[in-house]
Amino acid sequence: MTKIEGMQGLLRNLANMKQLPEKEIKALTRRGAGMVLTSAKSKCKNIHVKNALGFVTKNDAKFPMVTLIGVLGGNSKGSKTMTAPALAVIEEFGTAERIKSNGASTGVYLARPFMRPAIDENKDKIQDLLTKNLESIILKQAKKNKLI
Repeated sequence: MTKIEGMQGLLRNLANMKQLPEKEIKALTRRGAGMVLTSAKSKCKNIHVKNALGFVTKNDAKFPMVTLIGVLGGNSKGSKTMTAPALAVIEEFGTAERIKSNGASTGVYLARPFMRPAIDENKDKIQDLLTKNLESIILKQAKKNKLI
Protein backbone atom coordinates (compact mmCIF):
# COMPACT_ATOMS: atom_id res chain seq x y z
CA MET A 1 0.00 0.00 0.00
CA THR A 2 1.23 3.49 -0.82
CA LYS A 3 0.69 6.34 1.57
CA ILE A 4 0.44 9.85 0.16
CA GLU A 5 1.71 12.52 2.54
CA GLY A 6 0.20 15.99 2.63
CA MET A 7 -3.01 15.17 0.78
CA GLN A 8 -5.24 17.01 3.28
CA GLY A 9 -3.13 20.15 2.96
CA LEU A 10 -3.21 19.92 -0.83
CA LEU A 11 -6.99 19.55 -0.87
CA ARG A 12 -7.38 22.45 1.59
CA ASN A 13 -5.13 24.66 -0.57
CA LEU A 14 -7.05 23.75 -3.73
CA ALA A 15 -10.32 24.61 -1.98
CA ASN A 16 -8.84 27.95 -0.88
CA MET A 17 -7.66 28.75 -4.40
CA LYS A 18 -11.11 30.07 -5.29
CA GLN A 19 -12.15 30.20 -8.92
CA LEU A 20 -9.71 29.18 -11.64
CA PRO A 21 -9.63 31.58 -14.61
CA GLU A 22 -12.31 30.08 -16.86
CA LYS A 23 -11.34 32.13 -19.92
CA GLU A 24 -7.74 30.86 -19.85
CA ILE A 25 -8.83 27.26 -19.43
CA LYS A 26 -11.49 27.63 -22.14
CA ALA A 27 -8.85 29.02 -24.52
CA LEU A 28 -6.61 26.08 -23.68
CA THR A 29 -9.31 23.47 -24.31
CA ARG A 30 -10.20 25.25 -27.54
CA ARG A 31 -6.58 24.95 -28.71
CA GLY A 32 -6.63 21.22 -28.02
CA ALA A 33 -10.01 20.77 -29.67
CA GLY A 34 -8.76 22.75 -32.65
CA MET A 35 -6.03 20.17 -33.20
CA VAL A 36 -8.64 17.40 -33.38
CA LEU A 37 -10.93 19.49 -35.57
CA THR A 38 -8.19 20.26 -38.10
CA SER A 39 -7.22 16.60 -38.26
CA ALA A 40 -10.86 15.43 -38.57
CA LYS A 41 -11.50 17.85 -41.44
CA SER A 42 -8.44 16.58 -43.28
CA LYS A 43 -9.59 12.96 -42.86
CA CYS A 44 -13.29 13.43 -43.71
CA LYS A 45 -14.19 12.42 -47.27
CA ASN A 46 -17.76 13.77 -47.30
CA ILE A 47 -17.79 17.47 -48.25
CA HIS A 48 -21.13 18.14 -46.48
CA VAL A 49 -19.85 16.68 -43.22
CA LYS A 50 -16.47 18.37 -43.56
CA ASN A 51 -18.13 21.77 -44.01
CA ALA A 52 -20.36 21.21 -40.96
CA LEU A 53 -17.53 20.26 -38.58
CA GLY A 54 -16.79 22.90 -35.98
CA PHE A 55 -16.83 24.02 -32.36
CA VAL A 56 -20.15 23.22 -30.72
CA THR A 57 -20.00 25.46 -27.63
CA LYS A 58 -23.28 27.29 -27.63
CA ASN A 59 -24.01 27.01 -23.90
CA ASP A 60 -20.93 28.38 -22.15
CA ALA A 61 -22.83 28.66 -18.85
CA LYS A 62 -23.31 24.90 -18.82
CA PHE A 63 -19.76 24.13 -20.00
CA PRO A 64 -17.62 27.10 -18.86
CA MET A 65 -14.25 25.34 -19.30
CA VAL A 66 -15.16 22.70 -21.89
CA THR A 67 -14.90 22.87 -25.66
CA LEU A 68 -17.05 20.51 -27.70
CA ILE A 69 -16.46 19.70 -31.33
CA GLY A 70 -18.66 17.94 -33.81
CA VAL A 71 -21.08 18.43 -36.64
CA LEU A 72 -22.88 21.72 -36.23
CA GLY A 73 -26.63 21.98 -36.09
CA GLY A 74 -29.28 19.33 -36.54
CA ASN A 75 -30.57 21.09 -39.64
CA SER A 76 -27.25 21.80 -41.33
CA LYS A 77 -27.43 20.95 -44.99
CA GLY A 78 -26.19 17.57 -46.06
CA SER A 79 -27.36 15.67 -49.09
CA LYS A 80 -30.82 16.07 -50.60
CA THR A 81 -32.30 13.59 -48.14
CA MET A 82 -30.09 13.75 -45.02
CA THR A 83 -28.72 16.40 -42.67
CA ALA A 84 -24.98 16.70 -42.10
CA PRO A 85 -25.13 15.13 -38.58
CA ALA A 86 -26.90 12.05 -39.99
CA LEU A 87 -24.35 11.80 -42.79
CA ALA A 88 -21.52 12.12 -40.24
CA VAL A 89 -22.76 9.06 -38.35
CA ILE A 90 -22.89 7.03 -41.56
CA GLU A 91 -19.42 8.26 -42.58
CA GLU A 92 -17.91 7.40 -39.20
CA PHE A 93 -19.60 4.03 -38.62
CA GLY A 94 -20.95 2.85 -41.98
CA THR A 95 -24.19 0.90 -42.44
CA ALA A 96 -25.22 -2.70 -42.62
CA GLU A 97 -27.10 -4.02 -45.62
CA ARG A 98 -30.82 -3.38 -45.40
CA ILE A 99 -33.47 -5.17 -47.38
CA LYS A 100 -36.52 -3.21 -48.50
CA SER A 101 -40.02 -4.69 -48.37
CA ASN A 102 -39.81 -5.43 -52.10
CA GLY A 103 -36.67 -7.53 -51.46
CA ALA A 104 -34.23 -5.00 -52.96
CA SER A 105 -30.98 -4.41 -51.10
CA THR A 106 -29.92 -0.92 -50.10
CA GLY A 107 -26.33 -2.09 -50.14
CA VAL A 108 -23.64 -1.54 -47.54
CA TYR A 109 -21.87 1.72 -46.82
CA LEU A 110 -18.40 1.00 -45.48
CA ALA A 111 -17.24 3.11 -42.56
CA ARG A 112 -14.77 5.88 -43.32
CA PRO A 113 -13.90 7.05 -39.80
CA PHE A 114 -12.56 10.56 -39.44
CA MET A 115 -13.32 11.62 -35.86
CA ARG A 116 -11.90 8.64 -33.93
CA PRO A 117 -8.61 8.66 -35.91
CA ALA A 118 -8.34 12.45 -35.36
CA ILE A 119 -8.79 11.99 -31.60
CA ASP A 120 -6.33 9.09 -31.45
CA GLU A 121 -3.77 11.01 -33.50
CA ASN A 122 -3.88 14.05 -31.19
CA LYS A 123 -4.61 12.74 -27.70
CA ASP A 124 -0.97 12.67 -26.54
CA LYS A 125 -0.30 16.16 -27.91
CA ILE A 126 -3.43 17.49 -26.20
CA GLN A 127 -2.54 15.80 -22.92
CA ASP A 128 0.90 17.44 -23.04
CA LEU A 129 -0.64 20.82 -23.91
CA LEU A 130 -3.13 20.63 -21.04
CA THR A 131 -0.63 19.28 -18.50
CA LYS A 132 1.99 21.96 -19.15
CA ASN A 133 -0.41 24.86 -19.36
CA LEU A 134 -2.80 23.88 -16.55
CA GLU A 135 0.15 23.52 -14.20
CA SER A 136 1.18 27.09 -14.97
CA ILE A 137 -2.42 28.37 -14.58
CA ILE A 138 -2.77 26.64 -11.19
CA LEU A 139 0.59 27.96 -9.97
CA LYS A 140 -0.30 31.49 -11.04
CA GLN A 141 -3.66 31.23 -9.24
CA ALA A 142 -1.98 29.78 -6.12
CA LYS A 143 0.47 32.73 -6.03
CA LYS A 144 -2.40 35.16 -6.53
CA ASN A 145 -4.16 33.64 -3.50
CA LYS A 146 -0.91 33.58 -1.49
CA LEU A 147 -0.92 29.80 -1.14
CA ILE A 148 2.71 29.44 -2.23
